[in-house]
Amino acid sequence: TINFPAKDELIACMSGGCPVCGPMPPMGVFPPRRRPALRSFEDLWSSARSVQDKLVESMAPSAKDPEMDDELWSTSMEEVKVGWLRGPFLRSELDQRLGAWLPARRFGVRQGGKTRAIDDFTENLVNSAVDCFESVDPADVDAISANVRLHLDALCSSSFSRPSSSPFSSVQRHPDHEGALLRGRLWDLSKAYRQLARKPGHASFTVVAVLNPSTRQPAFFE
Repeated sequence: TINFPAKDELIACMSGGCPVCGPMPPMGVFPPRRRPALRSFEDLWSSARSVQDKLVESMAPSAKDPEMDDELWSTSMEEVKVGWLRGPFLRSELDQRLGAWLPARRFGVRQGGKTRAIDDFTENLVNSAVDCFESVDPADVDAISANVRLHLDALCSSSFSRPSSSPFSSVQRHPDHEGALLRGRLWDLSKAYRQLARKPGHASFTVVAVLNPSTRQPAFFE
């Protein structure tokens, strides 16, 4: 059995695809926090043509960093190769495939020596149609520090140096932990959100617009 509060919803999302907007199924592992959607699916579809027009008019080659355009295009074509994207398509082709659709602008942010591709689902209004019942509660610096202190106290610090307030003050540490050191690292999943399938019925909400450096015009990917 799977020990997860909302295992049926989890399995449904992983096997049938995760929703992009609309009601997000609560999973029971995050703090409850209601954030109602500001727009409906019908609002998005009725805005589709104007969103497309505004995006096409505003996308132009980068004057400050032309290499960014090349890198974003290369990243997008690589995602096509591995099966994360389909395309590129013309607007008319997506009209036939999807009917009403809302493109998200892809832009780049340089992080160290790499360029991170970011798809803007706020500009195209899709984020405003997300209906949330929970909120992710990331740990702050105090919580991280307390976690580190707890592990040091349990596994590394001398038993004689533990304060009386320590929850391990009366616990005899196992000999195997003698001389133990605490090491930390960053654990980051590569392309994490792309490892989850998108709900097939939400294809019209996940089109990505990327500037083609050769034509100097936006191209579109599913």
